Amino acid sequence: MAEAPLVLEHKEYRKFYKMRPEGVKLILDNGAALSGSGGAIPFDGLMTASYCTDADEIVIPDIMYEHDETLELAREYAPQVLKTKRFLVPQGRTAREWLHCASEMIQKYVLTTIGVPKHLDQLPGGRTHILAQLKKRWPLIGTRGHPSVHLLGVWNDSIEVLWLARRFPWLRSIDTSIPEANAVHSCGITSGRKFPYEYLSSERFRAMEDSKILFATVAQNISDMTGWANGKP
Repeated sequence: MAEAPLVLEHKEYRKFYKMRPEGVKLILDNGAALSGSGGAIPFDGLMTASYCTDADEIVIPDIMYEHDETLELAREYAPQVLKTKRFLVPQGRTAREWLHCASEMIQKYVLTTIGVPKHLDQLPGGRTHILAQLKKRWPLIGTRGHPSVHLLGVWNDSIEVLWLARRFPWLRSIDTSIPEANAVHSCGITSGRKFPYEYLSSERFRAMEDSKILFATVAQNISDMTGWANGKP
């Protein structure tokens, strides 16, 4: 997953995702969680970032926690994005609000993916409750021909990713900085450690491009985490 504001701001960041290996899918986030105000970047900037990176999916603008405003943004912008690239993130201040927002999106738009933000873990029952209700209301979600479900970030370490993947095998994907953050500290996923992640500066991206060892560690960490999620020892 790439952050649209950083794509527009940093040449090296943009190049990093543009030059991704063939077959690697890219979700372009609108930056709602990245911005201090909780609002996404302007839509024209989001689309410019998508062209710059050849993004496979585009997160339609949303506003964290805000049910009504997020639905208004979906009404305005979802029709302007190809159906095969529509990634919608329901919002709400309660589980009931969030599920209603998700229901409105699923019924009104043809979309590829529903995103489940990690701030929902602050609610009673957290994302575990939300995901269980989501599957109960739409049993076919996460299956072929129906919207996929993606978890937007994790709070803790690689064990959280493993637990979520095993508990909800119908989830398509989870984004996390853990493989890269650990690699920057020359540490593998199997260590069970988690390091704080800071969005990379242009200088750090240039260093990453020159470091075959770092990329090899990132690749190994991703491979290990993916293997765990798929039930491999």
